[in-house]
Amino acid sequence: MTTKVQLLTETAIMSALAIVFNYLVLFQMPQGGSVSLTFVPIILLSLKYGLLTGSISGLITGVISLVFGGYFLNPIQVLFDYILAFALIGLAGIFQHNSKKALKQKQSKKSWIYRNYGRTSWGNIFFN
Repeated sequence: MTTKVQLLTETAIMSALAIVFNYLVLFQMPQGGSVSLTFVPIILLSLKYGLLTGSISGLITGVISLVFGGYFLNPIQVLFDYILAFALIGLAGIFQHNSKKALKQKQSKKSWIYRNYGRTSWGNIFFN
């Protein structure tokens, strides 16, 4: 059972790790933008603790990324590029309950299906 202190500590550590990953760029795109591992700690936290914790961690990461070097031309861009983009990564926690339940019942194949369904559906929504 997790305590509030443990939850708060893990959220802060994962948010800090996401900010560090934001500065470790894997490669830079020629037209602007970059690829990094920023969202990985937020997704892991969301899968461990659920939707609300992952979204809060993403929101914290987005606001701090904006403060430490965010670039924007319009206030709406701040909402979409920093606040909503990072907070919506916490939606990975939607499939957290079903996956944990299947793992407790020793149904690893069912758990694998839930996790891959979540990844595929969010990939389709994001890229289409």
